[in-house]
Amino acid sequence: MTEPREIASAFAELTRTPPADAGMPAHLGRLLRLSLELTRAAAASILTAEAGSTPSACQATTPQARALLEQELAAGSGPSVDCLRDGRPLGPVRIVEPSPWPHLAATAREAGYTTAHGHPLRAGDVYAAGTQGALVLYTDAPLDASHRHIAQALADTTAVTIAGARTLAGQTARVAQLQQALDSRIVIEQAKGVLAARHRTTPDAAFTYLRDQARNTNQKIHAVAAAIVASTQR
Repeated sequence: MTEPREIASAFAELTRTPPADAGMPAHLGRLLRLSLELTRAAAASILTAEAGSTPSACQATTPQARALLEQELAAGSGPSVDCLRDGRPLGPVRIVEPSPWPHLAATAREAGYTTAHGHPLRAGDVYAAGTQGALVLYTDAPLDASHRHIAQALADTTAVTIAGARTLAGQTARVAQLQQALDSRIVIEQAKGVLAARHRTTPDAAFTYLRDQARNTNQKIHAVAAAIVASTQR
């Protein structure tokens, strides 16, 4: 039986992951290690992907589990691929004959894995669309319900951390884009003022000049405007 102190320590370790490290190899490696420690599974693998996209990263705790993952990706089916696609817990399912994935049976039998358990990395209750990956545990007998719940909770915790990091990264990128647009607008307005004063014309006419110069020189308006502003500071 897994001790409550072990469980608490594992979740504390996962939630201490800095946003920049979420979904990175070290973070996913911790998930794999903790899953084995808390469930006593023989091996584990993880497959991650951006929502709705091609799988982007994979790791495994043993060469045999890695080989199974590679065979899944080549065939387009298996516990990891199916769990990622459906966004729902999978198993326990036999991975040796009789198995829904006969292409994996020989490798699994040689490794001594008879059963697979799939745990989606899912933030919230959105299934396939919100699934960020799949954690698969391999065993020589089905895990009991308590160990399956622990594994799913570890996967969910990791998914929340990854989702938070992705949200933060998206917000940071949008802020940077807005700041860049604002900076560009300021420079253009400054250049319009310089041109209006220099040629005794209107701001609208100055902007037309900027636009025409950009087209004629195959530059962005911001670049032309920045050169005009810089010329007044020499």
